[in-house]
Amino acid sequence: MLSHDEFISALERCFYRAFRDTGGSERVANFLLAWENAPQFGGFDIRDMWGLDVNYSRDVIDVFEYMSDKPYYFNNYGFTPHLRKVILQWRRKLYSDDVLEEFRQVAEKVPIQPIYQLSIY
Repeated sequence: MLSHDEFISALERCFYRAFRDTGGSERVANFLLAWENAPQFGGFDIRDMWGLDVNYSRDVIDVFEYMSDKPYYFNNYGFTPHLRKVILQWRRKLYSDDVLEEFRQVAEKVPIQPIYQLSIY
C-alpha cells in the first residue's frame, strides 16, 4: 500500500498529465472525472488502461488502490483547483460561460509545476 505522500504524488502527476492534450491525458482525465462524479462527467472505461503508457497507468492504479478504501473527494486533498482545470480542459461544454469563468479563477491557483515530486517516472 502506498504511503499518503506517495498517493498525493501519484494523484498530482495524474492531474498534470490530464492537463495536457493527448489521448493518454484524456484517459487520465476521464478517470479523475469519474471519481469526482461519474453520472455527471461520464464513467471510466477500464479498457482505457490499455491505451496508457506504463507510467500513466501505474499512477492511475496507485491512486485507485489508495482511494479504494478511503471515501474522499479531491477537496479533501486540496485538489479542487486541479479538478476545475481538468473540467475546463475536457468537460467545458457542460457549463455556462459564467460558471466556466469561476472555474478559471479557481484553476489559476494551480502551480505550473507539480509540488509533490517524490517519484516522477
